Amino acid sequence: MSFYQVLKQYLYFVSINKGRYILFTILLIISTVTVRSVPIFYGKIIDSVNQQLLETAINFCIILVTVRLTGGLLMIVKDGLSGLILIESARSSRMKYIRSLQNLDYSYHTNKSSGSLISIAKRGEGALDVAFMEINERAFSLLVEGTVAIVGVLTVSL
Repeated sequence: MSFYQVLKQYLYFVSINKGRYILFTILLIISTVTVRSVPIFYGKIIDSVNQQLLETAINFCIILVTVRLTGGLLMIVKDGLSGLILIESARSSRMKYIRSLQNLDYSYHTNKSSGSLISIAKRGEGALDVAFMEINERAFSLLVEGTVAIVGVLTVSL
């Protein structure tokens, strides 16, 4: 199988419940933006204190605490939702695999070891979990973090 075919199969199983997957993606973006925007608020607080604008510094502190709490809560919800997505996708992939295995001719089962095929499928489930974390959590987060960094640099320089 080519990489494109593997990615297509992965996305098929992960996005069985499209609403959950879209909500997960939205939560991933929002939580990453809130967590990665914290240094910008630190800079605003320090600038306000240096200019002796204590009221502005306190306002930025309140915003900072609110952003950190919101980001943390969103990450908890996002992680729970990712677990639900993985449970559902693992169940669906197992069901499809077992159906394919059951549709094989009886002579196949008598001549080959079907049990070893099932153990191979179990190893594939772990790969699905790892792929979900790598593709969604890390790669997509890096994209969002890079965007936040660029926006942060542009706002500080202006």
